[in-house]
Amino acid sequence: MERIDSDIWSAAEVARLLTLVENEKRFYQEILSLCPVPMAVVGQNLALQSVNRAFRTLFALKHGETADVKVTDLFPALLIQDRVERALSHHTPDWQTEITLWTGGTGRACRLSVAPIPNPYGDHPTDVLIVAELPELGQSPAAALLDSMGVMAWQMNVATGDLVFANFAPGMPASAAEWNNRAFKDDQSRLDWVYEAALESGKEAEVDYRASWGGWLSDRITPVLTDGKVTALRVLTLRIQQRRERLEALVRTREDEAAVRLAQHVAHQFNNMWMIVTGYTEVLREHLEGADSDARQALEEIDRAATRGAQATQQLLQFSRPPAVHPAQLDLQELLTRLDWDAEVRFLPGQMLVNVDAAPFRQALLSLAQETRPNLPAGQRLQVEVGRSMAIHDFADGLARGQFATVSLGAMENISQSRLAHWSEPYFTEGDRNTTIGLAPLVSQLRQMGVSVSMERSGNACWYVLRVPLLRYVEPPRKPAPTEAAPVPATAATPTREHVLVVDGNESVRNLISRFLGREGYRVRMAADSDEALAAQGPFDLLVCDLSLPGLSGPELALRLQQTYPHLRVLFMSGYDAEASLAPTEGQPYEFLQKPFTLAALSEQVRVVLTSPSV
Repeated sequence: MERIDSDIWSAAEVARLLTLVENEKRFYQEILSLCPVPMAVVGQNLALQSVNRAFRTLFALKHGETADVKVTDLFPALLIQDRVERALSHHTPDWQTEITLWTGGTGRACRLSVAPIPNPYGDHPTDVLIVAELPELGQSPAAALLDSMGVMAWQMNVATGDLVFANFAPGMPASAAEWNNRAFKDDQSRLDWVYEAALESGKEAEVDYRASWGGWLSDRITPVLTDGKVTALRVLTLRIQQRRERLEALVRTREDEAAVRLAQHVAHQFNNMWMIVTGYTEVLREHLEGADSDARQALEEIDRAATRGAQATQQLLQFSRPPAVHPAQLDLQELLTRLDWDAEVRFLPGQMLVNVDAAPFRQALLSLAQETRPNLPAGQRLQVEVGRSMAIHDFADGLARGQFATVSLGAMENISQSRLAHWSEPYFTEGDRNTTIGLAPLVSQLRQMGVSVSMERSGNACWYVLRVPLLRYVEPPRKPAPTEAAPVPATAATPTREHVLVVDGNESVRNLISRFLGREGYRVRMAADSDEALAAQGPFDLLVCDLSLPGLSGPELALRLQQTYPHLRVLFMSGYDAEASLAPTEGQPYEFLQKPFTLAALSEQVRVVLTSPSV
């Protein structure tokens, strides 16, 4: 077996190689770009359609400048035009025309080749391949092309079974015997079947398979027909390890996305169930004030189990996909004052404006408070100290410099050095303490808002410390005092409490919320979806709405209702992460409650929304 002489593998073979790959534009562009020999594709109008880097370097063309350049601007006009027209009309290449090419003010010997590119959609070629071989390169263009790509070009005689190799690419077997055994044993039968199909049908075929030495290969098979019979198979074998890795990574990504969507759906259903359990636990607790201690203890155990289940559900959801944040300017002291967390809070005097997402920031504080309480000295309440600091802190993808509001929660005792060093890591285990996912999602979400959180030791006690970047206080513009309006006499039709529309697709959750708000004195209407909500008779002062609804989403429904009731306030709730579809309604204040929430938290948030000033 002899290697084909390299002189034969000049521009003619390069042009034929371009037709071996089903005229796929992507692969063709790859060959063109990687070849170290200057190459260009020219259309009938002699304009450059595509050039490789070597061609641009030879003629000092910048990337993107070739659209207005004609080949007659670069080569002797009459010579190149005649050869392009001849190649297109006679379908025959013109090889090895010796010319002197003037580039950079100097003459360089150049061997010019012009070959028609077969048209897969018609009989006549419309483009030609121009190759400018420079002798000083000292390389055959085909050898450089194939070696640079790691491609093995070869041909098999069907009658004799002999193999004719165009090249032995680096990393490929160097003999026919080794080449016949290139496929991994489990893929050999599939490879044989594809070759037999190409022989019988006379049609091109492609097959990917694992190589016996590792990695992946792809054979692109083109039957050679003589008098209607397949006499040879011309094959281009490529290493496709990177392509397979990208494909497998894409499959894994899609599987991960599907798993995330499934986790979110399951978490939403579980959060609705926890909402029902914890909500009716609160209702039963009121009725068991005078009951025996065993009944009250059993109820508390149910409540604790539901709370733990809700926390595990939320941690799993956040760990699989940390929710996005929507920061807004707010007064930190006002936010902490409204928080129902049974703590002794000490403030520094003065306003503290920060830029955070109120709902997840509030939830983060409650989660840290819950983590703190089991480590407090017996009988001691949670201590919260709010102050200011000026420093540089390494968090949130880099250094943050400036003034910070500090919120410290403590003071915890008996914290080991090991836990102090690994407090935020998921699945940290210390003795019988297993944090599972722990506080990792909380830390990630706070960092998205530019808030750092750490566990720090002060003396014998440890504190969770949050550092929130402070905003400069801007005095709001003063509004003119409103004119006195004449008092409106009360009538029997004048409502004493606000009208609330509760929209949730889960009937049990909808009934629980409506029943509780009715007991609080609100006038409540219920709807199962957006259609029922839009058909409900108002007026309404507040919309308590789930984010995920049949038909319109929660925010879309809010915008539609605000067209009818311009002063409608909005309280969103969801068992999903809020980031999936939560968006501010146009100019109207809104709040968000993550299911499951307590009825006390619902009562507080309803008053917050209804009493907040209009924007």
